Amino acid sequence: MAKKNKTAKPPRQMTRRALSHHKRQVRRQRIIFFSGVGIIAAVVLIVLLGWFLGMYRPMHATVVKVGDRKFNIGYVVDYVTDLGGGQASSILTQTLSYYVEDIINTELARRGAEELGFKPSGGDIRDQREQMGLPDNKASADIARMSLLYNRLKDEYFAPQTPASQAQVDIRAMLVESEPVGQEVRRRLAQGEDFAALITDFAADAQSLEENQGDYGWHPRVILGEDIGSAVPVDYAFGAMAGDISQPLYDENKSKRLGYWLININEKFTTDEFQVYALYLGSQEEAEAIRQRLEDGEDMDALAEEYSQYSQSQQNGGDLGLITRPEADAVVVSQAFDDYVFGEERETGVWSQPIRDGDQWTTGGYWVVQVVGREDDRELSDEDYQNLLDRAYSDWLTNLQTESAEIIDRTGFTTEAQQLIVEKVTGG
Repeated sequence: MAKKNKTAKPPRQMTRRALSHHKRQVRRQRIIFFSGVGIIAAVVLIVLLGWFLGMYRPMHATVVKVGDRKFNIGYVVDYVTDLGGGQASSILTQTLSYYVEDIINTELARRGAEELGFKPSGGDIRDQREQMGLPDNKASADIARMSLLYNRLKDEYFAPQTPASQAQVDIRAMLVESEPVGQEVRRRLAQGEDFAALITDFAADAQSLEENQGDYGWHPRVILGEDIGSAVPVDYAFGAMAGDISQPLYDENKSKRLGYWLININEKFTTDEFQVYALYLGSQEEAEAIRQRLEDGEDMDALAEEYSQYSQSQQNGGDLGLITRPEADAVVVSQAFDDYVFGEERETGVWSQPIRDGDQWTTGGYWVVQVVGREDDRELSDEDYQNLLDRAYSDWLTNLQTESAEIIDRTGFTTEAQQLIVEKVTGG
């Protein structure tokens, strides 16, 4: 018996009310979905904006420009970290400007070297960077490039221009406090006394007393001038003959750690407080002459302003004000000054005899120079030759700085930029 075909049931139709409810649910779900997406997007945007404003943009702010090349905070942080990481923030704050100037000089040297045809390859820079143990960043690449350029410029550019032999002298020299002392030293040298033996009693310059006993050895003019720190003895030596001993040669600019106090304790307020007048002079001879002028009634203010080499005395007409006895082992001005002012033998109302002080500095003195040898064409020592190459490089860089002054812009090196750099380098 054949089966009857079943007819399919028609799909269930939503009522208007059910359909309306369904549509509201769909819309609600869509609103919730897109609201969630919007909130997530907003959070991401806020995070990105905070990162951009708080990290990316500050780190990419330009600190200095050299021509068309800009160096931002991030670069400076890397540069300082590569060369001077580990410094305390207080020290880095004081030295940061030197790093920025070094960045400028490195860029100027790169430009100048390229004009001379010196341009290391990328591979050479990478190998040098790795050899120096530097990380892979732009600052490290510049440091490595400069290391290569420095050596190549010295060997291939400056060395051919620097003679290996030059005129040189071998001298002994000391700075003394006055012309009469210089005459005494010269007389004793002429009688055959040893130069080094006279240093302790007469020399006033730090090199003679603390470094070389006045023996400078063989050097060309420029190196000798740098070693001594004065052209006065050098000019004499290169115009003299071997065996000559100079007359005292006045040098108004050379500093010496020696001077003489004239002190007048005008009034004693208590056993520990004194009203003090004082002048600090460059030699015993000068101090004795000024003391006599003070005793003769000349104006202390005028004499202090013209002759005293202690700034407070010079600026205040010799009046040091109220001086209070320091605690044990403390020093008010210098040991020699304190010993007199707070000593038992001090007098009030009179000027002291000259009091020698080997701690406070004065300017001016007389050179005594003994020419041991002189040659017009003597081979340079390796040290002097390398120093001359370094000087040639330094002079070349100085010329670049002068010629490029208009393309250097340091306006971005603000206090805020410096603080951020220090913070990033030190982790503070």
